[in-house]
Amino acid sequence: MKMKRFEHNIRKELIKGSLITIFLMMMLAVVLLGVYRVNMRNHRLNNTTQTFAQVVPETLSTIDQKFYRTNTDLIEQYISGAGSIETSQIYRLFYSFNSQKQIKSDLLLFDNNFDVRLSTNNAFDDNYAFHNYLYIVTENEKIDGFQNLVRVFRANNGDTYLIYLHPFLEDNEPLGYGVSVINGKELLPIGQDVLASYVIYDNYSNVLSSNTDQVYRHTGKLEQDIFVKEGAQAGVLFNDYKLFDNLTVRAFLSNEPQMTVLVSSVVLLIVATIFIVLFSVYFSRRVSARTGQSLYFLNSEMERVKSIPGYLIKIKTEDEFEHLADDINNMVEELRTSHANYVKLNQLSIDMEKKKLEAQFHPHFLANTLETIRSAMYIDTELANEVLLRMNSLLRYSVDEQNEGTTLSEDLEYVKNYLAINEIRFEDFSYELLVDKKLNNIIVPKLFLLPLIENSLKYGFKYRRDLKVKVTAKLTDETVIIRVIDNGHALEDKDREKVTKLLGQTEETSYHHGLKNTKQRIQLVYPNAEFNLFSKMSCTVNEIRIKGGKYV
Repeated sequence: MKMKRFEHNIRKELIKGSLITIFLMMMLAVVLLGVYRVNMRNHRLNNTTQTFAQVVPETLSTIDQKFYRTNTDLIEQYISGAGSIETSQIYRLFYSFNSQKQIKSDLLLFDNNFDVRLSTNNAFDDNYAFHNYLYIVTENEKIDGFQNLVRVFRANNGDTYLIYLHPFLEDNEPLGYGVSVINGKELLPIGQDVLASYVIYDNYSNVLSSNTDQVYRHTGKLEQDIFVKEGAQAGVLFNDYKLFDNLTVRAFLSNEPQMTVLVSSVVLLIVATIFIVLFSVYFSRRVSARTGQSLYFLNSEMERVKSIPGYLIKIKTEDEFEHLADDINNMVEELRTSHANYVKLNQLSIDMEKKKLEAQFHPHFLANTLETIRSAMYIDTELANEVLLRMNSLLRYSVDEQNEGTTLSEDLEYVKNYLAINEIRFEDFSYELLVDKKLNNIIVPKLFLLPLIENSLKYGFKYRRDLKVKVTAKLTDETVIIRVIDNGHALEDKDREKVTKLLGQTEETSYHHGLKNTKQRIQLVYPNAEFNLFSKMSCTVNEIRIKGGKYV
């Protein structure tokens, strides 16, 4: 009975929620369409024109106030040649100013004969059409007095430039001119953020910049005939804003008939409403039945998980509840595994710290080395001093806890000290280090090879006094291979299998803990690292394989 009531409530709520949602969506859609037609169009057009109305005049005003007027005396002295102003000084002033601006410009300085005194762009040095254009513009403007001029110039390569001309006067006569040139392409990044298409043009329909090429000819002239007056039949809606007397920004949008959009939207909403209502009734019946059954079954399985240790949920419904049950099972297993790993790692950390404090080196090594130092003090003080320094360096490095990880090259320097001390202690002992320079900066645990070397010395000296230990490191097919080889005695197969089996065990052992320590430490840094032990040409080989590797 409870099951049926639950299913009925789900079905009822689904249908009611669907109807309310559909109604609200229709009302909202109608309102949004009206708001969009009334406000959005003007907002997009005004946003575009106001963006350029702020940026372009502000840019030219900044150039005039913070460069030309701030540095008027220096520039006038440079143009007239009356002072000792260096060209490099003007360059520094301009580049320091220009580097702080979002819209970059070029600078040209002319004297009163319109000869170039300075140019920051070689493209304008010998551009006679550009120079002639500036000369004609200034001559025409002399009738109205000398003023700052804003013009648009189109070069032969199709580029258009915004020209800002600032006269420098002396007794109301032109001493020279400063010309700031802004490529129209500098305005394109600003046009990427506006909400409508735009075009900036002058009184002669010369286009300075636009984010679409559909409104101007290949000659760079604005196609005025594609714009008609705003009205019901308007193909393009636009809004003009005068940036300067002869420079205008026009924002425009394509005009969609209002009734067409409204009717189409309403028809689609009605069709969608009918379909959703019918589907909601059918879907609610199926969902309520399956959800109710699956939910109650999942609840009973969860009770078993809580009461039966190791129990996992068993649901085969081929829907979201089955995936949910699998996720719960995975989470439970991960929690159990994480707990076991935490206990294991915590114990391992305690054991490793204990071993580190109790026996960084084999006590016999320390005792024998001190005895060697004592004896050498009476025979060869320099030798005693060398052994003492090497042992001091090695001990300091081993107890330094600032950084557990280090590079292979640095670590081998201290391993070399250990081997050198043993070379002094045992006359017939020798060692060799062969390391690929590409592996110098690979990250390794500190003194991770020392247990392997100690093991080679411990068992190797049992068979021969002329023991030789060889440490190699090479890179083969993106795999790092590190080996510790000794010629003491070839390890027999049964012994190798015994040690290999021992290294694969997780519980603690009373012997070969040095080898296990090395394996565990290297696998904490490289979980996929392999540890191999084998014999080759009467030698015992300890091998570590690392795929990839971490470098500093």
